[in-house]
Amino acid sequence: MPKALSGKISLFMLAIFVGQLLALAIVGSMEGLLTIVTFSHLTRYTAIIGLIVGIVGVIQEKGKGKIIPILTLLLSVILAAFNGYLMFIWG
Repeated sequence: MPKALSGKISLFMLAIFVGQLLALAIVGSMEGLLTIVTFSHLTRYTAIIGLIVGIVGVIQEKGKGKIIPILTLLLSVILAAFNGYLMFIWG
């Protein structure tokens, strides 16, 4: 469990990302194109916030508490890269 405030915010962002992915999986089972639109609208802002929170969490956290900010940073980079792919390369 993270001890610094930035680590706890990072845990909160990780929970938001997991909820976002679950919501996208539910929407994806019903309508494919709506999933792409919803993903690009939701992920655009949360990925940027996740990058900032993840970087600050990695810098400030020590020991085993760094795992959560690293996971948040990794997931936000993946979501931002996939959103960039959908918006600029695929679209």
